[in-house]
Amino acid sequence: MAKRYDTLMKFLFNLRVKTFNLLLFACVLDLNACAIKSNGPLIVQQVKSEQELSLPAVKQMQEYLKNQPFETEAAQRWWLSFADPVLQQLVDVALEQAYQVRTALANLEAAKSQLRASNADLLPSVELGIDASVTDFDVERNDFAGDTLSHRFGVSALMQWQVDVSGRARSLVASSRADVVSTAALLRDVQRLVVQQVVGTYVELRAAQQRLLLAQQSVQRREQHVERIERLLQKGYATALDKSRTDNQLYESKADAYVQEIEMVRLTNALALLLGLNLIETRALVHEPRQLPVLVDDVPLPNVSQLIHHRPDIRAVELRLLAVAFELNAAKASLYPSFSVGVNVFKQGERLGKWPDLSDVVGRVFSNLAVPILGRGRLLAAVDSQSARLKEAHISYEETIARALAELDSSVVSVVKTRQIYEQRKLAAESAKVAAESSYALFQSGEIDYTSVIVAEQTRTFAEQAAIVAHRTAVVTYVGYLSAVVPVW
Repeated sequence: MAKRYDTLMKFLFNLRVKTFNLLLFACVLDLNACAIKSNGPLIVQQVKSEQELSLPAVKQMQEYLKNQPFETEAAQRWWLSFADPVLQQLVDVALEQAYQVRTALANLEAAKSQLRASNADLLPSVELGIDASVTDFDVERNDFAGDTLSHRFGVSALMQWQVDVSGRARSLVASSRADVVSTAALLRDVQRLVVQQVVGTYVELRAAQQRLLLAQQSVQRREQHVERIERLLQKGYATALDKSRTDNQLYESKADAYVQEIEMVRLTNALALLLGLNLIETRALVHEPRQLPVLVDDVPLPNVSQLIHHRPDIRAVELRLLAVAFELNAAKASLYPSFSVGVNVFKQGERLGKWPDLSDVVGRVFSNLAVPILGRGRLLAAVDSQSARLKEAHISYEETIARALAELDSSVVSVVKTRQIYEQRKLAAESAKVAAESSYALFQSGEIDYTSVIVAEQTRTFAEQAAIVAHRTAVVTYVGYLSAVVPVW
């Protein structure tokens, strides 16, 4: 027994020495392998250096914008500036329950799982196995019974390590890591866009409620006009033409009210879809009419250089470019030889008539060097495919930056001009209201005919509706501008 124990210890010691030598040899190969450096960061740096970051609209609208540019460190939840508790509640719900947000979260979990799988490829694998069999060399005579059966039993442990000599596994890990960060940036961008859509739809809903209220007020006024014109017609102070025109105004106002009721239902349902809530819950949240949000005076000046580094959609595409570059490195690494080492320790025995004992331990240290020869064409095609994907990612990155700059430049002009339009529409509505009230007084005094009253009322209705539309457009444009200028919070 002592001799057998000494023999086993000696074997394990030799096994450990040989394993160490093989691992040392693998490390030397790894350190001296042909390094394949990623060109992804170089592409990103080149694209950023080639971009013209100045916005013509900023110089054009400088006097209307806040002198202090937006700083990422001062980022906050911009929708809180509207001081609308219902809106704040809707945004909070959307950031947790929106379908797009939940889908982006699931994609992030999948990317993290892929990163764990890539990291696992860098580690050795260990397998434990048990093998048992019974062999009958004459089944018709023995029917698996008797002492002539051959029993075989074995227990084995296998440790194998695919040494990352060419850097393929490390490139895949780097690609998976970049994918995780890219997917996280996409999640932030989805949240940014969802907030913008929720706030914009909410503003449109409040505008529809205000337009419905105006239409109902117009119906009341025109019903009064119909009653007055009927009395004047009976006394001979009006004509049938005046009566027809007054009826026409009343019918138009009622039709406008119906249109706004349809629009309110459509916008409420659209809001429910954005929030991930059912229709009943959403209508309970927004059924009470509220005024349109008040525009904030200060418009932050865009900081383009910070946007290029922090805007989530640009960050996502940038990191995706890096991931594809690492995938190209992995494809190139597949062209190089692969090297693996392993250790296999097992006990097995075979005996006739009964199960064997497992007194003997067998060990094996092995290594494997594989060089791709016949399948090299397929590997080269994979490299070409990844190269094309890298070009595509490069173009997509350039396009994303260009689109963001164009969007921001347009938003700068729009956010200023829509405010100016709203101010003029508001003044026009106030003037039209005064004119409509004055026209009826002038008609009663006999200075004008009733046609002028009808025209003044039409002008008032159009101007008041146009003022609400201009207010809505200005707020929605401002929301889009904030979403572009303050992409993080």
